[in-house]
Amino acid sequence: MNWKSFFLGAAVGVISGYAVKEIISQKTYVSPERVLENVKKTF
Repeated sequence: MNWKSFFLGAAVGVISGYAVKEIISQKTYVSPERVLENVKKTF
């Protein structure tokens, strides 16, 4: 096994894992109660 390809694959895996974590964390869950509370405050 070539060490360069191993480290390249490991680096790509770490970077892609971090990117996926960031994308998932941007989509936050908002409970229905909080949405209703915000709508009531708006009106």
